[in-house]
Amino acid sequence: MLWVTRPHCHIDRTGCAWLIRRFVDPDARFAFAADAEAAARLDGTPFDIRGVELGHAEGRCSFESILHKNRLEDPALRDLAAVVHEADVDDDRF
Repeated sequence: MLWVTRPHCHIDRTGCAWLIRRFVDPDARFAFAADAEAAARLDGTPFDIRGVELGHAEGRCSFESILHKNRLEDPALRDLAAVVHEADVDDDRF
């Protein structure tokens, strides 16, 4: 499956790519697009792009949204999600 995110990867996008490849889609391929409209033209699954399901929503970072969508409940992944969230989002949640 093709997964699409924004260029210039930082902590959340990098963590998401690792999570996708390791726990969601071992054959994942990745592409980059500037926004959700450009991502849709690539016909892939967008992540960490403003306004998409696997992005920042309901106080979650994109890594957490992928965990939530795929029902990944491993406590180690939850701990890693807290690290990614804290590094990516300026809300002092953790």
